[in-house]
Amino acid sequence: MSALNREERRRYERKRVQVRVDFADGDSITTSASSRDIGLGGLYILTDAEVQQGCSLKITIDLTEGRFESDAVVVYVDEGCGFGVRFKNLSEENEKILRRSLDLK
Repeated sequence: MSALNREERRRYERKRVQVRVDFADGDSITTSASSRDIGLGGLYILTDAEVQQGCSLKITIDLTEGRFESDAVVVYVDEGCGFGVRFKNLSEENEKILRRSLDLK
């Protein structure tokens, strides 16, 4: 899978939000980290955890409007800093939770 360029990564508005993010790849225990920014398309996770581009993850975030859970794919990695993920198959309910919690139009 090729890395998305910055313009493609920013298809959706992002909000700078730092909240706890739990993520698991299905093979290991769940890891907790913090978000840097979140939008309808995905989020950036601040962590030194080692993940591979293209890896599938299960993301869980407790937001002001409720618990957000989604499948995601790692689209780029900043080694030692974090990584960006794109949400997969975002449900209507999860989209509503994101829009309300992040005050997105």
